[in-house]
Amino acid sequence: MPEKPEIECPLRKLREITGKSQVDFARALGCSPSTIRKIERGEDSKLNPFLIMTAAAVFSVAANSLVPPSKQPTRLHGEPYTKEFFEDWWKNGPKLIESIIQQQKALLVRDFELVLTAAMRLPGMSYGGVMASFNQWLFETMHKFQLLPHYETEWKERRTKAKGKPKTTQADWELVKLFVENKSKFIQEAFEADISPTMFSYSLSEIRKLEMKNELEPDLFKKPKAEQLKLMTNFGTKVAKKTFQEPPPMISMPKRTR
Repeated sequence: MPEKPEIECPLRKLREITGKSQVDFARALGCSPSTIRKIERGEDSKLNPFLIMTAAAVFSVAANSLVPPSKQPTRLHGEPYTKEFFEDWWKNGPKLIESIIQQQKALLVRDFELVLTAAMRLPGMSYGGVMASFNQWLFETMHKFQLLPHYETEWKERRTKAKGKPKTTQADWELVKLFVENKSKFIQEAFEADISPTMFSYSLSEIRKLEMKNELEPDLFKKPKAEQLKLMTNFGTKVAKKTFQEPPPMISMPKRTR
């Protein structure tokens, strides 16, 4: 029998450029190797916007270049994605965006607080479902990305560091307790006092702008899956480009130098 023609799959081409096995590629994306195998065989049912956006963030690749009919992954502004670029990004990327990561952590904490506060507006104890969903995500993420040993190492290092400066740490905490009679109210007011954009609110504002300009289709999730994938990855790429060109408040992108 003649061999089955190879499926044009930009995600597979990205994996081949990086030199990663299907197992290592899947681990980097937090999915199973079988998911990668099925996508590379042409089973589009396994291709979803969240997986593509994860690949875009992990490998610094344009999300919409990983979706058919695209045949070749590209960098954010259309340059070919090369082995040289990948190796440079994989080695130096974390340091290049270290300051941004620190800011993003603060923004994500605030997003989580806003989600929990929003859940408290729901009738009954729907808040409990949100918390359960978060805990499920937490355990799944720890497992998918094999974070547990690194989590434990980070926790041990922080405890050791705190023990090395007990007077300063304890004095700071005692000061907080002295000045705050109602700690929970103090914490909540501290959150509410900061109204700068979070990661989610920034993305949401961009969505609203595109909707007003008729550049983003309404009723997105009622559309066929392939169309959802195309629209969401186009939007993700557009936001990523804008973020690098015009960062949202609090986020300043370092200039990349070779």
